[in-house]
Amino acid sequence: VTGALHEDGLADTADGFGGGTGSARKLEIMRDSRIGTFGALALVLSLAARWSAIAAMAEPGRVAAALIGAGALARGGLGVPVLLARPARADGLGARLGTPSRPLALLGMGLSVAITVFVLPPVLAGGSALAALATGLAMSWLARRQIGGYTGDVLGATAVACECAVLGLLSANGVGR
Repeated sequence: VTGALHEDGLADTADGFGGGTGSARKLEIMRDSRIGTFGALALVLSLAARWSAIAAMAEPGRVAAALIGAGALARGGLGVPVLLARPARADGLGARLGTPSRPLALLGMGLSVAITVFVLPPVLAGGSALAALATGLAMSWLARRQIGGYTGDVLGATAVACECAVLGLLSANGVGR
């Protein structure tokens, strides 16, 4: 269904950031379609984190609400690096997508929060939105520090990281208990 596009971005980002020295080498590693040790470990840990969070939620209706909210906020979290950083390379997917206008990016982020408020209790929706925002800020900072900006892979990694953070927060706060 999803094509695992965001997971591919996570694996490529982990391989590049973990295995390269210097921005150019990290970007080169991220372009390599093979999965390395850092990428494999990131995939295993992210899948385990999401699976554990989902398993901790007992009721199917609440699991569905958590998955909808986490999915929406994961997409909204993509707006943070796009707003705060620049594309790391001129020829990559991140650059080809272009930088949306600030109002359009904020609208997308706001819609992700609105969807979450619709499916989760307001306090949990607000906490989840803050978790996604904090994760997006951290990924933006890390990408600027590691490669000078964002790539399509970094955006995918940001989505997975936001989803992990939101699901972890929701499972820790008793969704489904």
